[in-house]
Amino acid sequence: MTASAFILVVSLSVCIYNILFLKSVRVYTDDVGVWLYRGILPWSKGVRGVKWRDIEDAMYYTGFFSWVFRAYTVRVGHRFTKTSEIIVPHLAQGHKAVEHINHLHQTILKSEQAAELA
Repeated sequence: MTASAFILVVSLSVCIYNILFLKSVRVYTDDVGVWLYRGILPWSKGVRGVKWRDIEDAMYYTGFFSWVFRAYTVRVGHRFTKTSEIIVPHLAQGHKAVEHINHLHQTILKSEQAAELA
């Protein structure tokens, strides 16, 4: 009986941790680039990102469960290295985030090209 209770407590703890971890994920943009903040525990919290000049593209992956829950896997690619790209699984409204990131990226590229021509 004690082993099954222990397994139940551990399983419940892992489920709660995974839910809290998913709720801690934040993707945001600013004038420097696209950033990912995530983490619950103090030693696992952190921010990483890709600067606008280094972004290759942003895309999301579809599937049946992604479509049902509207939570997509989002990838923000880095032009030079695959290790520096941002991959976020199960991002709520991820398709809208990708549209926003790609729109801002195109706007910044156009403004840089206009500044070079002037």
